[in-house]
Amino acid sequence: MELARIGVVGYCPPTKYDKEKALKYLEEAFDKVQSDFPNQKVVVVSGATNVGVLSQAYQLATERGYETGGVASEKAAGFDLFPMTETPIIVGKDWGSESSVFIYGINSIKDVDSDKVKEYSNHPHDGLDAMIRIGVGPQSLREATMVQEMGKPTYEYDLPKLE
Repeated sequence: MELARIGVVGYCPPTKYDKEKALKYLEEAFDKVQSDFPNQKVVVVSGATNVGVLSQAYQLATERGYETGGVASEKAAGFDLFPMTETPIIVGKDWGSESSVFIYGINSIKDVDSDKVKEYSNHPHDGLDAMIRIGVGPQSLREATMVQEMGKPTYEYDLPKLE
């Protein structure tokens, strides 16, 4: 069965947001993904950490029987990682340095961290087929735009931050 690799981006601590509304948006987006990729096995790919919108997306994906994967920078090592069905890809030193690998797949690892090329050479992450964005964080907006520019679907929800 063909895979549909769906990226999920959104708020992480310390940003505060309406978690109930975020979950409602994730459910709606996952329903749209199911409709748009009907005969494909869904793999939800996010930032690997078990926090914020990422944690909510992984939890919902698990409940729906989807596979899970993650791409994160080395900074993620300081956080609890969600127990994904795929080995997470840890590449780049700072937040955001992993974006090209997250969006375009393992073939772009060489552009970020040439030492990791061999380590992930057999990893199944060959790029995203669609993107779900919950919130208006700068990295989320940038990554959703990258997916749009590839002509792939994005499901975007402008959830405001809370004070």
